[in-house]
Amino acid sequence: MLIGFTIIAEAVAIFLNILAYIKFAGDQCGLTTWVSIVTSIIIVLLPAVQLLGFNPQNSLLTTSLVSLLIAYLSFAGLEYFGDGCQVRLTPIGYWIEVVVSLILFALTTYGTIMGGFSEH
Repeated sequence: MLIGFTIIAEAVAIFLNILAYIKFAGDQCGLTTWVSIVTSIIIVLLPAVQLLGFNPQNSLLTTSLVSLLIAYLSFAGLEYFGDGCQVRLTPIGYWIEVVVSLILFALTTYGTIMGGFSEH
């Protein structure tokens, strides 16, 4: 079951990153592709660090949750500013972003704490 959650979280992180490349490719506010590139690098490095054993106190599930949080926050940041540097989100959309970010942050924090205290 945990393997399934790990795969789903990492897949959603990759999906959000690809969606960001597609959706925000033509922004007039300035070149924002660098945000997606940095996110891509992080999404690849985090599991690699975990698989190579450089972070033995945590698990792949925690790592995939961190990847998901980073991808989501990257996407949300790009979503916030749109063409011509105008804000895209409505106030309701902004609050949805805040709530989802807090939920993902809480899951990631819980996973990090539990992974940090687990025995290996």
